[in-house]
Amino acid sequence: KVLVGDTNIAAGLAQGRAALIGTGSRLTAQRTIILLTDGVPTSGSTNLATIAANYRAEGIVTHVITFGGQAASGTNQTRMQNTAASGYGQYYHAPNSTTLNSVFRQIAEGLPAVYID
Repeated sequence: KVLVGDTNIAAGLAQGRAALIGTGSRLTAQRTIILLTDGVPTSGSTNLATIAANYRAEGIVTHVITFGGQAASGTNQTRMQNTAASGYGQYYHAPNSTTLNSVFRQIAEGLPAVYID
């Protein structure tokens, strides 16, 4: 069975933002969004670089990881590279699970640890 549906990447980013700065968020948390996507926004805003730049003004860094054939090259990849750059994050393409694991590890190792007594 083929699944066909819309991907509202902007709405996903908004939910990430709400978790990081909304009610119940931790003041000591590193404000980092990791967007894992095929790079194809099929509904909602497609101006993702502007959204990431606005979030950066709130102290949120946006990293982007793309996967799948549609994200391997072309305008989808360029859009996601621009989104990461605007959010002061890094862009990665993960063609397989081994690369994806490596990328997650690399991002995690770059996050500061905070000790709370």
